[in-house]
Amino acid sequence: MKTLAVVNHKGGVGKTTLTVVLLHLLAEQGLKVLAVDLDPQANLTLCLTQNISEDIPQSYHLLIKGSSQPISLGNIDLIPSSLLLSQAEFELVSMHARELRLKRALSTFNNYDLIFVDTPPNLGILTINALIASDGVLIPVETQFFSLSGLKHIFRVMQELEEYTGIKTQVVALAPTFYE
Repeated sequence: MKTLAVVNHKGGVGKTTLTVVLLHLLAEQGLKVLAVDLDPQANLTLCLTQNISEDIPQSYHLLIKGSSQPISLGNIDLIPSSLLLSQAEFELVSMHARELRLKRALSTFNNYDLIFVDTPPNLGILTINALIASDGVLIPVETQFFSLSGLKHIFRVMQELEEYTGIKTQVVALAPTFYE
């Protein structure tokens, strides 16, 4: 099982769109894929389901309780998100090993070929969890000056995480978006 985080601290660069496209392409190839929506905006959840009940287990439960039951959407499984996930950021502050919560929870999902984690547009504790839990990082990047210059922040955070945890996460690809 491999876990890939789709990360950029800038919003609107195509993180969710890239995640959805890759999920569908890989599922069509017969791979067993899991999508984890780790963004309180829940755009990945809305894109894949159109509607979700707040009563079902979701990424909030994955981080805070350590487990969640994915919902099946045919050839893609999903751990959905909702605004409830924003509460996790406050709760994680006082938890021991808060940056390792996602890594520990995802280690129980052995029956997937690939797990994609769609992250929020910031470098906060949710994104930190995704980076540490992942074997690789996909970074969608607009082909514009400010977006490209912002890459140094992502690389710096990844380097600091490696120094702090000893866990090295590799950048798998920079995916240029919004170009003709």
